[in-house]
Amino acid sequence: MGGETLISFKNVKKSFNGKQVLKGISFEIKKGEIFGIIGKSGIGKTTVLNSMVGYLPIDSGEISFNVRGESKEFEKKICLIKNKTLTLSECMDLVRKEFGFSTQFPSFYNNLSVYENLDFFASIYGVKKEYRKERINKMLELFGLKDSGDALACELSGGMQKRLDIACALIHDPFVLVLDEPTADLDPVLRRGIWELLKKINKAGKTIIIASHFVNELEDVCDRVAILHEGAIIKEEAPTELIDAFIKHFEVVIETREASYEDITRTLLKLPSLEIKKIRKEGKELIIYTSRPQNTLVYALKQINKSKQKIVEAAIRRPSLAEVFETVTKKEAR
Repeated sequence: MGGETLISFKNVKKSFNGKQVLKGISFEIKKGEIFGIIGKSGIGKTTVLNSMVGYLPIDSGEISFNVRGESKEFEKKICLIKNKTLTLSECMDLVRKEFGFSTQFPSFYNNLSVYENLDFFASIYGVKKEYRKERINKMLELFGLKDSGDALACELSGGMQKRLDIACALIHDPFVLVLDEPTADLDPVLRRGIWELLKKINKAGKTIIIASHFVNELEDVCDRVAILHEGAIIKEEAPTELIDAFIKHFEVVIETREASYEDITRTLLKLPSLEIKKIRKEGKELIIYTSRPQNTLVYALKQINKSKQKIVEAAIRRPSLAEVFETVTKKEAR
């Protein structure tokens, strides 16, 4: 994805109690994109976000911002220092004002209503009183909370609470939304709802930065992702580019009613021209990893017909971002 750089990390290091969590990470986030930081739990994703918004001081390196055209206050400061980019230390007060941050754990108040929470966060972010009602109503509409304005936050479902938390982070209309594990503890249906909502927010002009360990889900959401592993950013690209660069095989998926695959597996493995990397059975599915998926599928279907089994499914699946993550992190660990 093209576009101007909005945030730049240059050789950023951070340690806790003598343990180096960030070992000189460098990456860039573009204006208007959805950018994902992926990695295992406890690997340092939250540290990256907290450093970005100024909650944590970094030990060394630089975090800088190119915010021309995003904020009048930033514009004034840029003109004063005659520079297009500002370091975090130079604009910390403005970053806190112009960034919305939804942490992994809810920031709202359980004993306040949905409306009261939004009003409270609007006040602490400096939204003028005459604009608050309009802004609150807009958030209630956008996040599907219009009928729950009077409900206490503690009475909401998990999915609605997550929506409220993100709405509180957006109440002051920041130009960047930062999210730490936005779908943690939600079931798959609710997670899909949150991802669709974030796509809608992004289309309205917000740059969104997400840290998550739900790697496969980010594949369909993010314009680009950075893989964080052992304190380092080891790759930073669009999900499709990462998949094409690191995974050279596809998945041929076969399922029959009988799920008897021993003879089929033996026959396929005897055909080197199919370039089969491995075959495994998962539940009732036979999954064949190959760089020649079309030919492999044809041969597999011939063998199934010979065995007179009833086909339930036969498909070719492209590799996933999760496979790339597993491949890259294993390679780095060697």
